[in-house]
Amino acid sequence: MSIRQIAGRHHIHRRMVRQALADPTGPPPRKRGTRPAPAIGPIQDVLDKLADEPLTVWEIWTTVTDEHDSDASYAAIRDYIRTRRLAGQPEPPPGQIRARR
Repeated sequence: MSIRQIAGRHHIHRRMVRQALADPTGPPPRKRGTRPAPAIGPIQDVLDKLADEPLTVWEIWTTVTDEHDSDASYAAIRDYIRTRRLAGQPEPPPGQIRARR
């Protein structure tokens, strides 16, 4: 098959077909999430303690901004608390589906 035919069949650019033929292994995978959040760093120990308590993310965010003078955004704290809480949950037994709330 020609490069034009391959590109047309897969709906990609001819340049991408040439790159794939030149190096079939492809580019190395990108690293994601390796940079620490600068706003979370100073209050990370406080967030770790609050993540274990039965508080909503909004309550944690208001506590951190009011009592600890943090300028971390709600979204940054929400993402950090979500990853902390999901990491602490035990895996469900095989065959059992967790119900969504």
